[in-house]
Order: sequence, then C-alpha cells, then structure tokens
Amino acid sequence: MRSILAALTFLLAGAIAAQASPCGSVTGLYTGSAQTPDGVKADVTLNLFCDKGSAAAQLFTSMGDFTVKSASAKQNHVQIDFDSGASLGTLDLTAQGNILAGGVTLADDKGTVSLTRTGDALGPDAMKPDLNLTPAQWHADLHFLASELPKRHANAFFSLSKSAFEAEVTALEKRIDTANADEIFVGLQQIVKSIGDGHTGIGSPPPDRRVMPIQAARFGDDFGIAAVGPGLDAALGARLVKIGGVPVADVWQRVLTMTPKGELMELRREDALVYLARGYALH
Repeated sequence: MRSILAALTFLLAGAIAAQASPCGSVTGLYTGSAQTPDGVKADVTLNLFCDKGSAAAQLFTSMGDFTVKSASAKQNHVQIDFDSGASLGTLDLTAQGNILAGGVTLADDKGTVSLTRTGDALGPDAMKPDLNLTPAQWHADLHFLASELPKRHANAFFSLSKSAFEAEVTALEKRIDTANADEIFVGLQQIVKSIGDGHTGIGSPPPDRRVMPIQAARFGDDFGIAAVGPGLDAALGARLVKIGGVPVADVWQRVLTMTPKGELMELRREDALVYLARGYALH
C-alpha cells in the first residue's frame, strides 16, 4: 500500500510540475511551411526551447531569418511575436501530437502555418551562423545550394543559363579544399547573385566579420570615405586609392561580382559600395 501511495504521489507531483512548466511540453525543433490565402508559400523552421525557465524561440524562413521578440508556451498553445525586418508579426499555434498548426499575421497579411516536430529543441547557439566549417561541410553546403536553389526559385535561369550556373558551382567545388572560409563564403554569394535578381541572396556571416566602421562613396571614377565611426575622423573625406595594395578600380570590378547581375547598374553600384566596408569580402 505504501509503495502504491508513493507511486501515486510521484505521478501527481510530475503532472503538477508539467502543468506548471513555464515552457510547456511542446518544446522541440519544428519544420514546415506558412502559406497566404493567395498561395504564396514559405518554408519555416522553428526552434522552440526553454531558456532560464522561460520559453524562447528562433525562427528561420525561406524569406529570411526573423528576430523573435517574445515567446510563450502554455500547455498546448504557442504564441511567438517576431520582427521580419520589414514589419512585425505573430505566430498563434496549437499543438496536436507532433504538429504545431495555426495562423500567422505579418503586418496586414494573414496566413496559415503547419509545422511538424522533427527532434528535440536545439540550444540557443546551435543555429548561429558559423564560418568555421570543415571542407566536407563546405562541400555539403555547396551541393545543397546547387540542388535546392533551382528548385525553390520561381525561374532560376531567366538570366543565367543552367550550364553557366553549373560551371560556377564546379569552379567553387575545386577551390574549397584549399580556400579560406571568407573565400568560400564569397564564392557562394557570387553563385547566388549570378542568378540575376535582387531578391535572391545569401545571408551575411556573423556580425563581427561583417561591418567596418566606414562608408565609401563614388564620385565619378573616384572613391572616397563619406562617413566614419567614432575615432576615425581623420579618414573622413579621404580619397580611396587602394585596398590591401590593390587599386580601387580593380577592387570595384571584384565587388561587382557580388551584386545581382540582372539588375540595373545603378542598383548594383549601391550594393557594391556596401562591400567596400565588409571585412570578409575584402579579405
């Protein structure tokens, strides 16, 4: 009798603890899609985890990585407020078994979401961008890109031929084993930008490798420093002649390869100026 009572006490305590858990019982790694009423579809990956006793989440989509502003998970209900970079949105989901489904609101648009639990939740650092990959991992990423980009793009070869795309992939494949991480990442960017449209790109690497505290501008055929960060006032207004010993005219032609080839040159020039202050690209 004592053992039965002890078992019942243990089960009741476990049930109460589960109900009181601030993260609910729905944490995990979920993948699926979101769709608007007019048929626009986006792939979605949701990492829903418990962080210091509170629900937390990471949200990745085929439209970009969205910053999660807040997350709550109570019993079988999950609500996530996020920032897409252009507008605020909310996921309102209900769990049924391994499925999280419900609605999404983004600015004035509404849609539906269906996600399937594919495994346990990952830690908050597990899905952060990382350039410290092995050659085998870089090869795997390149193969994934070469396979999936044409499938997911509405018309990947409207400007670039399929054979030219495959040639670019092969060229980078041959360099991976001897190239450094920045070279490989830039190579991936060049392949993606060769598709031609301004909406197709690849996310930037970690911020510490991304932005230098200067802004370059073009004045006819000359380049200069138009804005600087704290402590660099002496550089403001300076003429930009060389970068790493390479004449700026040559650097300019190189950074243009990281811009969408099918867009207007005015737009490409604005994109290219950005890369004159990106450490990984210049490296």
